Amino acid sequence: MGYYHGYKGYRFYASRTTPLPYNDFVQLQAVYDFDMQMKTLLYPWVMFLETAFKNHTLEIVLDRAQSDSFEDICSNVLSNANPKKLLGFYQSIYDALNRDYKQRPMVTHFYDKNKPVPIWALFEIISMGNFGAFIECLEQRYREALSNSIKLPLMTNCDPECRLPQYLVYTLRDLRNAIAHNAPIYDVRFNLNNKHRGRTVNKCVGEYLRRVTGCTTWKWDNIADYVLLIAQLLLHFGVDRTKIREEFLKSFLEHCDTFFERVALKAIAGTVVPQQEIEKIRQYMSR
Repeated sequence: MGYYHGYKGYRFYASRTTPLPYNDFVQLQAVYDFDMQMKTLLYPWVMFLETAFKNHTLEIVLDRAQSDSFEDICSNVLSNANPKKLLGFYQSIYDALNRDYKQRPMVTHFYDKNKPVPIWALFEIISMGNFGAFIECLEQRYREALSNSIKLPLMTNCDPECRLPQYLVYTLRDLRNAIAHNAPIYDVRFNLNNKHRGRTVNKCVGEYLRRVTGCTTWKWDNIADYVLLIAQLLLHFGVDRTKIREEFLKSFLEHCDTFFERVALKAIAGTVVPQQEIEKIRQYMSR
C-alpha cells in the first residue's frame, strides 16, 4: 500500500474534514481491502452495462439513419437545440479519433482506406463520458425510444425531456472512471462536487429508483446505493434476477460481513456501510 495512494487516501471518509477514527493500522488495512474488493466486484458489471447501453443506442440510431456512417447518423438523430453542446461533442469525438486511431485497428482500417468511420467502431473507442454526451445530444424522440427499449419509466413530472438515460450513463461513468484509475470508491468520493460540497447524481436517478425498487432514500453517499443501481439496471438489460441475487448482491453482503468482522469499531464500519443500507439491499433481494 503506497503512502499517498493508500494511507493518505483512506484516512478519511469522502472528505478530509471527516477523518475515520482509527486506533490501529489493521483497521485502515481492512478499509483498503474492502475498497479493492468493491472494485473487483463492480467493474465487470459496470462494463457490461456500458456495452449494453451502447448496443441499445446503436440499434435505435442505425434503424433511423439507415447508415452506419457517423456523419450520416449525427445529421439524422442529433439535435441542434444546443449548438455549443453539440460542437463540444463533435470536438471531443475528433480529438479521440486523432489521439487513439493508430492504437485501434478497427479505426485505423477505415482511416487507411479513406473511408468514413462507422459509428459502431467509434463507440468502441469513445469514453463513457463522450457516449453520455451523444445521448444528451439526441433528439428527444430517440431518447424516448432508448428509454422504451430498455424499459425505463417515462417520468414526465420530473423528466419532461426524457433525459434519464444520459443521467444513468453519467452516474455509471463516474464510478467506472474511479475504478479504472484505481481511485478509492468505498466512500463514493468520485461523485462529490468539491466546489458546492454536494453530490453530483441527478435527482431523476433517485426518483427512477424510488419508483422501480420501492426504496425511498437515495443519498448517494455510500457504495450500497451504487450496488443497488447496478442491480436494477442489470434487470433492465435481461440479466436473470437469480443471477443478480446470487452472483452480485450476495457477494456484496459477504464482503460487508467480512469487513464488519475485521473492523469491530462501529464508528468506522457503520460510516463506510451504514446498517440501514444493508437492510435496504436485503429488502430488495427479497422482492
